[in-house]
Amino acid sequence: MDFRPLSNVLNYFGWYRGKDNFTQTPITYFNQVIQGKQEQYVSINGHEEHLFKTTPELYDVIMKKAYMYSNGVFKHYRMKGDKPEEVPNSPFVKLLENPNPLQGRNEWLIEEMIYTCLFGNSFVFGLRGYSMDTPKVLYNLPAGDMKVKPTGKIWKQSKLKDIIESYILENKDGSTETFKPDEIMHSRLSNPENPIIGLSPLHSLQMPISNIRGAYGYRNVLIMERGAVGMISNEARDGDGGIPLSKDEKQKIEQQYAKDYGIGENQSKVIVTSSALKWTPFNYPTKDLMLFEEITADHKKIIDAYGLNEYLFAMDKGATFANLLEGKRMAYQDAIIPYADDFTYKLSQYFGMDVNNEWLCLDYSHVEALQKNEKEKTEILKNRAEAYRILVENGFDTNEAKKVTGFE
Repeated sequence: MDFRPLSNVLNYFGWYRGKDNFTQTPITYFNQVIQGKQEQYVSINGHEEHLFKTTPELYDVIMKKAYMYSNGVFKHYRMKGDKPEEVPNSPFVKLLENPNPLQGRNEWLIEEMIYTCLFGNSFVFGLRGYSMDTPKVLYNLPAGDMKVKPTGKIWKQSKLKDIIESYILENKDGSTETFKPDEIMHSRLSNPENPIIGLSPLHSLQMPISNIRGAYGYRNVLIMERGAVGMISNEARDGDGGIPLSKDEKQKIEQQYAKDYGIGENQSKVIVTSSALKWTPFNYPTKDLMLFEEITADHKKIIDAYGLNEYLFAMDKGATFANLLEGKRMAYQDAIIPYADDFTYKLSQYFGMDVNNEWLCLDYSHVEALQKNEKEKTEILKNRAEAYRILVENGFDTNEAKKVTGFE
């Protein structure tokens, strides 16, 4: 499939400049890709990280989500009878607190979320001594440099190795590393066209990101390359039309305007002259372009795409402490916690914990915004308990009281 027209569109809107990188065909058509055995590239065009680093609104949304995500604390649970209990001194939690020599828990989680937000995929590699050992270290492989090689089979397969033949990392120095399916924990965002490769949110954000970059570029040109701020011209006329200023008159006016007049202590505030002069300003009414409003609107689109709330970010108006608290709560409940649950479920499977009826989770109960919610639940429970007590004391049957108060 020829992607040159699309690359021309992205060039026009300022996504990137330079060589066309669409020779690495992205995941697009179901029949052409996932039913074949050709390698599938995770990256759209290799410029996702550049857009992330050079587009402020995209950067702050992704980093906000990543930092909120990294607030989670790993906990290990197992079933004891019909109730879950936390496992003390868990070797899995110990590993996840220090996944590798370069990163602690927070940094590792932040990196994993950044890869997911940019590429729609993350790839965790665990270095094991033996195939069934708990990994000694965990690394996030650079998602933009990953390829997935499918077997060409999907629907009638029950094992991952029968669907994915291998994962391939293309290093910056040109070398490659190949990983078996059971060596990689692959997390992906839902992709309706392909169950093997996740869908990057940047697909849906092409126009908002392009508009933001275009608006910043336009403002930069107006500030840095605006030229003269105005023009002084001669309005004197005779029978033949306008009278041009002589060279000496022009030089004298320029010197007086630049040195003699201004707001300084020894400068005049008003120009008094016998010459017929006219001032023509060159200022452009930037507010008519609504560049700031455009950036704000596009910023909100990015916020929505990543499941956060606009009150978590610096906005011109409308932000209050109550809005901020509610925005954090909604972001955790609607975006962060569901993703964390899915990620830790995959981790539990990757470690082989599920066979022992054990699992990992990321706990956010210590987050202040969520603690407030727990306090409200506790207050409601207290009121219901008090209502139950009063009903029983006034002759209600205990079963009736439970039904009325919701304890049934």
